[in-house]
Amino acid sequence: MIVCQAVMAQEGFIKFKDLQERFEVEAPGYLKYNTKTFTTQAGKVTNENFSLKKEGNHPNSLYLINTVNYEMGSFNQDSTDFIEEYLENNVINTADMNECKVIYATLSRLAKGTPMISYRLEGQSSDKIIKGAFYIKDNTIFGLQVFTTKRASLNPYIDRFMNSFILEKDIPDIVIPEVVKKKKQSALKKVN
Repeated sequence: MIVCQAVMAQEGFIKFKDLQERFEVEAPGYLKYNTKTFTTQAGKVTNENFSLKKEGNHPNSLYLINTVNYEMGSFNQDSTDFIEEYLENNVINTADMNECKVIYATLSRLAKGTPMISYRLEGQSSDKIIKGAFYIKDNTIFGLQVFTTKRASLNPYIDRFMNSFILEKDIPDIVIPEVVKKKKQSALKKVN
């Protein structure tokens, strides 16, 4: 089953467009696709994973895009407190699962109002760095992650991957930062 199409290649990066027209992204190689459906308290959930493992001299070890599709109506887009808390909890859970601490997490919205959070995690007892973002669009959560090391954490491949991600229905992809409420900041500091 073809779910992602390579659109063009430039400077070793390949532009992928999701065949369901949900997103496009540039990656330094071909993305591998996996899917899993399971039942939760929120109903049937489908998790799709697009991944690229890199080895050798490449500065990053893993590029990931996860989409989790919930039943329609699972997210009330009018409840900004709920959406912000959900995004922040995703960052905290990701940090816990990867034995990391949160270095920063910034809430914002894309030009057409799509809520997102960008973050950086650092391994508590390792050299691991994870830079990522979560987006909520309709009933779908999109998660991007790049795994690297502290030594390579400022390499341009991370930004190219992260900045190339576009939700198809939110073009142009302009990020509008929001001020994070003080109570939210303290919740994130608990993991540090």
